[in-house]
Amino acid sequence: MPLRWQEVTSRWKAGRVNELDAQKDGHCDATGSRPTGVLRGGHMVAVETPRIRKAQLAFGLSAWVLLGLAAVSQASLGERTSWAPPAQVATPTQKPWRSARLPRSLRPVNYELELWPWLFREGSSGLFLFHGRSTVTFRCLEATNLVVIYSKMLNYTEPVRVKSGADRSEVPVARVWQETANDYLVLLLRTPLRKGRVYTLQAAYCGELTDELVGLYRVEYTEAGVTKLLAVTMMQPTDARRVFPCFDEPALKATFDLTVIHRPDQSAISNMPIKRVSALWIHGQEWTVTIFERTLKMSTYLLALVVSEFRFIEETYHGVQFKVWGRKEMIEAGEGDYALKVAGRLLEFFANKFDISYPLTKMDLVAVPSFESGGMENWGLIIFREVNLLYDAKEESESSLRALTLVLAHEFTHQWFGNLVTMRWWNDIWLNEGFATYFSYLGNSFVNPDWTVDSFFAGKSLSAAFSSDALAISHPLSPRQQEVYSIEHISQLFDDISYDKGASVLRMVSSFMTEELFLHGLTGYLREFSFRTANYTDLRTHLQQALDNQKMVQLPSNLASILDTWTLQMGYPVVTINTSSGLVTQQHFLVDHLTNVTRTSPYGGICAGDVGERSELDLGEYEQSRTVQGQL
Repeated sequence: MPLRWQEVTSRWKAGRVNELDAQKDGHCDATGSRPTGVLRGGHMVAVETPRIRKAQLAFGLSAWVLLGLAAVSQASLGERTSWAPPAQVATPTQKPWRSARLPRSLRPVNYELELWPWLFREGSSGLFLFHGRSTVTFRCLEATNLVVIYSKMLNYTEPVRVKSGADRSEVPVARVWQETANDYLVLLLRTPLRKGRVYTLQAAYCGELTDELVGLYRVEYTEAGVTKLLAVTMMQPTDARRVFPCFDEPALKATFDLTVIHRPDQSAISNMPIKRVSALWIHGQEWTVTIFERTLKMSTYLLALVVSEFRFIEETYHGVQFKVWGRKEMIEAGEGDYALKVAGRLLEFFANKFDISYPLTKMDLVAVPSFESGGMENWGLIIFREVNLLYDAKEESESSLRALTLVLAHEFTHQWFGNLVTMRWWNDIWLNEGFATYFSYLGNSFVNPDWTVDSFFAGKSLSAAFSSDALAISHPLSPRQQEVYSIEHISQLFDDISYDKGASVLRMVSSFMTEELFLHGLTGYLREFSFRTANYTDLRTHLQQALDNQKMVQLPSNLASILDTWTLQMGYPVVTINTSSGLVTQQHFLVDHLTNVTRTSPYGGICAGDVGERSELDLGEYEQSRTVQGQL
């Protein structure tokens, strides 16, 4: 079990924390370039580096002892090296750690996570670190003697342990190694885990608090001429593994219990309301321990944390507490007032639109000086670039206000499309981003009816979709899962196709289905897959069900034959009508018709016919068929 803060304090009072403990504790190379430990006998063993050692001694006591982030070792390095794996434990021949996707044998249930970001330089080393301890509870779905879990740039400071959830007995570990090519931490067990049983994986570690805008990172800013630091997270798409060892795939949802230690003059905010706050004295210095309520079941990339000296304004709207956070001078200047004014109305608009209530009791909106994207939709804690949340009415134009509202509505839509229901794998990221983009325009128009949807959409998203999808390097909205396996492939899907073409296709479907039927299908989709994941065919099925359950709107064919051609292949057609013969032809439109398209279509080409070839339709026959169906 994690060493609790109370245990740390009691150890200190009992005089059991001393320099000998510091010598025995593990150490961390905060550069992230390599672990400062070696694997001996299946366990990570600490190896000192002079730089980190100097930093710890400059602080006065070992950082690990202060926080309880590494247990006091009872054995010397020499004793640990004698823990050799038994010869009868053979390495599995299938080698699932070579795959870019986790094996399906384990499924997470809960993460108990304790974090301490150091927003100060360690002595003369100039390093910024964060320290962590995690307990992952997981269920075994298939008998296995392997635990494969994501871990990146984390240095383990004590043996990683696996225990049975029933009797807390330890499962012996034969070998541990890091498979860096796929960001895996791999544990080979001496005895297999049993199907249906619950287990825990316990780890203590540290990492660097970088300024790289990923994982848990630091931001430096000035306020009233004073330089300050904050810690903030950006986990999407695959950076939760930089903060704690986890099953970092969107379909592997779980709950989270988060504890954060920070200075008393700082605030810690996360996805959930604060459960308890207490003081902790370490070597005469006061710290604050903030414990948050357990989260809803969600994907790892949605876990969020901000530790800062920010100020906030707040209001409660229909039972939900809204806070807008930012630099003190900006909040006091009223730059958060507009966001707070529209937040409650906007969230209620989407709850009514989707006929599903927002499931949390609070919503924190935080403006950060340095942030990778315009906004990040973490459940209950949305993080923005300052320009996308704060508004200075004296300096900024109405177009800036409209852009801000668009981002706000985009992130609010994600509370349903992305958080409540998440795409099963990243190849369907448009199910998150396409919906958020489309409904952001509706939310924008709701806030200010003068901002009409159609002209704004056509000039922004539709135009971007046409431009990007006319390139030979475009891709389908839903490419095959096999094509999307590396971090690079995943990151490349956060583009105009997923956002703007996705929104354009949804707008088209809403138009020919009617908005009422479209929303009815979406509500069914959201309700069936709440706290779960879905793919494109799940969405299409629910839209088809909405069509099947009424008689007012009749399509010339089923929805799959229409929608699949827009989602499962790239590009769009240019249509030519011969007004003399009535012949209609269509051809894959490319901005440069001489470029070579290498991607094949499941339909033998784009829309119909091979890529670059024309497909034909007699307009008279088409009109006749529509007349028979009562459409003309």
